[in-house]
Amino acid sequence: MKDWINKESLLYKNTKEVVNKIDIMKLIHMCPDDEYESEIIDILNRCGYLRNINEIKIELYEIFSYWFGKEYGFKNDDFQLLAEELNKVFKEAY
Repeated sequence: MKDWINKESLLYKNTKEVVNKIDIMKLIHMCPDDEYESEIIDILNRCGYLRNINEIKIELYEIFSYWFGKEYGFKNDDFQLLAEELNKVFKEAY
């Protein structure tokens, strides 16, 4: 994992806001605000250049499966809203 991401950048902050708001794992209400930091860094490294929502969904599935385990039973469709919202963030940033 590359951790060269500027955590003070607008792109990082907007990505974090979306990830925390959608909260795929339903953890934010009981965890610190930076619960998804590793996932956010991976998202920016792997998805920031993508412009296709389906490609973003696939990467999100891989990222969350890596960090939380494939046995969690994610479905690719679980990531539709997250992919759509992140795509908007990426389009604004680039």
